[in-house]
Order: sequence, then structure tokens, then C-alpha cells
Amino acid sequence: MENYVITRAHAMYTKLLPKNVIEGLAAARSLSDIATLLMPTEYGKKLVRGKELTESKLIQAFLDVFEDRVTILMQGSEGYLKEFIEAYFDKYVIDVISSIIKHKLTDTPIELKKLYIPFAERYKFVKDLIAVKKIEDIQDILRGTPFELSSEIIDELKRTKNPLILDCFYKKRYYKNLLSKINKMPREDREIVRRIILTYVDVDNIFFAIAPFVYGYSKDIAKRCFIEPQYRVPLNVLMQVINAKSEKQIRDALEEYRFVAKHILEKNETLAEVEKYRYVKRNVLKQLLPAFISPTYLFCYITLAEFEFMDLRFIVYATRYTIPAAEKIAHLITII
Repeated sequence: MENYVITRAHAMYTKLLPKNVIEGLAAARSLSDIATLLMPTEYGKKLVRGKELTESKLIQAFLDVFEDRVTILMQGSEGYLKEFIEAYFDKYVIDVISSIIKHKLTDTPIELKKLYIPFAERYKFVKDLIAVKKIEDIQDILRGTPFELSSEIIDELKRTKNPLILDCFYKKRYYKNLLSKINKMPREDREIVRRIILTYVDVDNIFFAIAPFVYGYSKDIAKRCFIEPQYRVPLNVLMQVINAKSEKQIRDALEEYRFVAKHILEKNETLAEVEKYRYVKRNVLKQLLPAFISPTYLFCYITLAEFEFMDLRFIVYATRYTIPAAEKIAHLITII
């Protein structure tokens, strides 16, 4: 079964969009141009010719293809592989839950008209969260799910209105669960996949460490947020950053992730995310050949398919708001 699903991943890898197609999509001036370019691809099967194209229809088509790809691999997987894939995708629903709660805390409108969450049927309770009026009601909806919030967390959120508390709580729980699934992999695969996932941990910890300098958040709360285990940014470096007096001190301490730190310091979290994903993609591409017949290849393919979905979604948003092609490309993960 394992060899079968890895073979399927190889076949599906050939259907990922090449760089020149992504560049062509970024240069598109309208949603219809995007659809025309995608018609000969796997996405064309999800688009109906002659029908009025909207932002939501295009993004839903991208999501459908992404879900189809991952579903094929999940159905062919069992045991530790299936557990890992399911745990990996919990991050999407965590992001949406966190966003909803942060809007409730600040009493600002929620713009999530449609929730583009992979495998949303697993998280039907998410839509109920948007309608609630009180944070306590959110606690009731989440009770009994893997995303349940304790009364202590709810009380601290209401008292401080500090979003780091929520991010810290969910990210620690997410990585602990995900790393426990990775530990079930064969040793060589475990080490490779673990290093890639710990890159995400590093960047999350960097944000927690810089947040007091940039946003004025409590240093004590930020210190509590540091996720373990650390990888290329150990605890002593994070403490240097959190106690830094200048941007230069922060940049010097974070040389390994200077590209991410630069954007966080500029309060451009979107570009910081893009640089994080580009860093991960470079590492994933290095593993494709060595991992040719191993479970690691499956993770590498899923990651690349995920980045393609993210880029296509951004291209649609950017095209709708007539963002210039050069600026679109600056925000794309796959253009490296």
C-alpha cells in the first residue's frame, strides 16, 4: 500500500503547474484570462465554459483540485501516513478559528464570507462560530473537539485581548500532535520531515520573539509562547531577540532567517509568510530525488501542491484588485 501511494504521488507531481504557467497567470489581467490559461490543465475540469466566472468559483475550483489530490493519497494511505496527513491539515481550521475569535475579541466585522478550508466537512462546527456573540459561546461549540479552549485561556483572552495567547495555545497543541505522528515514521523519513516541520516552528517562535519590539506585546506572555523543540533558533537566541534594543540586534541574532525577520520588523506579515514558505520549498525540492521511493516523497508532493493552491488563490485575489504583475510575483511561493 505504501509503495502504491508513493507511485501515485510521482504521477501526480507531473501535473503540478510549471513556473512559466504560474508566471503567465500572474500576468493575467482578468479572471477570465486566468480561467483560459487553466483550461488545458487539471483545473480546467472544474471550470464550466460559458459560465460567469467569479472570484469564489475560481478559488473553489482550486480547492477542489487540491482536495482531490490529497484525498487520493489519503485513501491510499494507512497507519502512520494517514494519521500524519490528517494532523498536518488541522492547521487550516486552527487559522480560521483563531481569526474568528480575534474578530470577536476586537468586535470587528468578520470577512470570512466563504471558508476555503481543505476538508471542511471535517470541521462543520466552524461555520457556527461566526454567528455567536460571546466568547463563552465559542467555548461551548468547541467543547469535545480537538480545538477545545480551556476556561483559563478564555478568561486570559478576555482580560488581556492579546492575540499571542491564542496563537501560542493552538500552535503548541498543533505541533505537539503533529510531531507525535512524525515520530511513528521510519527513522530516515522521520528526521527529514521533522526538520522541515521544525522550520515552521522556528518562524513561529521568531514572530513571538519580535512581537514585543514591533507591536508592544508583553514580553512575559511572548516568552511563554515559545514552542519546543527549537531547531535553528535555540532558546538563548530567542531571548536575545526578545530583549533586543534595536532592529540591528534582532537582524544580527536571526541571520539564518533574516529574510523573515526583515518583513516582521516592517509589519509585513504576509511577505514574512511567503518567505517562510519559499524557504521550506527550497528544502523540499532538495529532498525529491533522495526521497524518490520513500514516504518523505509523499510529504514533499503534498507541500508543493499546497503551495500551488496558495499561489493560485492569491493570484485571483490580486487580479480582482488589479495589483500589478510584478507585485503579484513578489508574493508568490512557487516563483523561486
